[in-house]
Amino acid sequence: MSPARPSPVGTTAKFKVLCLHGIGTNSEIFEAQTAALRYQLGDEYQYDFLDGAHPWPTAKGIDQLFGDHQVCYSYFNGSAESAMTAVNDLADYVMENGPFDAVMGFSLGAALAATLLLRAEKQQAISHIKSAIFICGTLPCDWDELRRGNMHVLQPEDVKGMIRIPTVHAWSANDVDYPCQSILLMQMCHSTVRLEAAHSAGHCVPSQVKEVAALANCIQLAVIMRFLARRLAMSFWWDDWTILGALVFAYGLMTTTALVSTVGGAGYHVYEYSMEQLEKFLQAHRSDSGCAS
Repeated sequence: MSPARPSPVGTTAKFKVLCLHGIGTNSEIFEAQTAALRYQLGDEYQYDFLDGAHPWPTAKGIDQLFGDHQVCYSYFNGSAESAMTAVNDLADYVMENGPFDAVMGFSLGAALAATLLLRAEKQQAISHIKSAIFICGTLPCDWDELRRGNMHVLQPEDVKGMIRIPTVHAWSANDVDYPCQSILLMQMCHSTVRLEAAHSAGHCVPSQVKEVAALANCIQLAVIMRFLARRLAMSFWWDDWTILGALVFAYGLMTTTALVSTVGGAGYHVYEYSMEQLEKFLQAHRSDSGCAS
């Protein structure tokens, strides 16, 4: 893997996102594909784009959109050994350059991130990733099979420990390239801190205004839901208590009721809140928690 230059940001950037492109593309292309989404999220997000290590034929449709001069990559070359190397390299990169408030992957990039997040022995690296955004995510690799030299994907029924950090899943019923794989990946993530954003773009990053806005809202929620993920892991950090305090202060009885419901195991009912309320909560969280450190 080779890091691309981080995207330019203003002095207000607080949230750090690691970005992993799809197979047969590159960081420059992924940066263009996510331009509308990143604009919607605003200047408080900083993006670190990471190129794959293996040159790869250009993905379908890329030449028409970006020209035939692009040098494209994959994170591994189809062998079990290269897949294991890619996961280990990603873990090392996260340890050296994190923590990250989110990892955002498209297609194979999402599968790579999920493969790392499902590796129990990589807890130190996993702890440096606070949430995950899977756009048209494909199935992660089965680590046990990789160790045997076999390239097999993991199925939900074979997952030994679910992904417990907040996750966002952007999926499309029109995805004919990898049908149902995004849904199967979603089933590997804990439902209490899992958000969906359906779109109509097939196996592409959504571009319609309403769909981009919906995905951006889910991402903002995932970033602020991380104290729930820590509760599932039976550990709180000091900034989690700050977030909790901001919740109670901002919303009083309504928020306290939601908190009691969450602690009682009823889950986090995202759609009961208006986006205006969520925006206010997000602003309170950002000012009080210092979560990008």
